[in-house]
Amino acid sequence: MDLTRQGQATLDALATQTGETTNIAILDGDRIINIVEAIGSAGVALRTWVGQSCAAHTTSSGKVLLSELTAADLRSRLGERLESFTPNTIVTLAALETELATARPTAGRGQRRTGDRPQCGVGPIRDSAGEIVAALSVSGPSYRLEPDGFEAMARRAIDAANQISRRLGYSG
Repeated sequence: MDLTRQGQATLDALATQTGETTNIAILDGDRIINIVEAIGSAGVALRTWVGQSCAAHTTSSGKVLLSELTAADLRSRLGERLESFTPNTIVTLAALETELATARPTAGRGQRRTGDRPQCGVGPIRDSAGEIVAALSVSGPSYRLEPDGFEAMARRAIDAANQISRRLGYSG
């Protein structure tokens, strides 16, 4: 099923509810590509665009998309040394593997941008076989989402991803 058709209405509703930017991204090699987006009503917001590509290891969406790959698949896609964008960027495959093994990432930590770092709640979108095929994210500035706002936003992202997953045939 077409993720753009299945996802747009969900993202639009989520952007309206949260006031924040919402995206669906897929994995393409060592990068993620935004394939669907909805802009929230907040005056200060993360602005991205459909077709935008980012290094997968630097984003919460990318980490969700990488989270179930084997060590060999990670190495094949990313190599041993990862590009650095900020002082917080994970730059070794070993460090990334540790992060992916200890907890499913659901929050950005300023690994791609400096300044007022965005917070990003992310949920995996699964197909009928249970494979992660995309990641749904809700992003906003940290000053608006900490401490209590982030948990609610992350829960909404996961719930929305689960809705789309069910439409794609996932029953788990």
